[in-house]
Amino acid sequence: MTGKEVANFRALKELGIPYARVHVWRLMRAGKFPQCFKLGEFRNSPPVWWLHEIVEWLEAKAKAGRSV
Repeated sequence: MTGKEVANFRALKELGIPYARVHVWRLMRAGKFPQCFKLGEFRNSPPVWWLHEIVEWLEAKAKAGRSV
């Protein structure tokens, strides 16, 4: 990994994030999930996330789960 990889919704599922798209949008709006961005300028360009931000979010969730 170079730290420059991006993840789409399919990659989120492969990483074990079971959330539906609408739930991911809710989490982002609430500031509880990394913000996405679009690679293209068009409205229908798919949203993507920086992979390292998703991995950091997963690690934080795992750490919070252990302390409960």
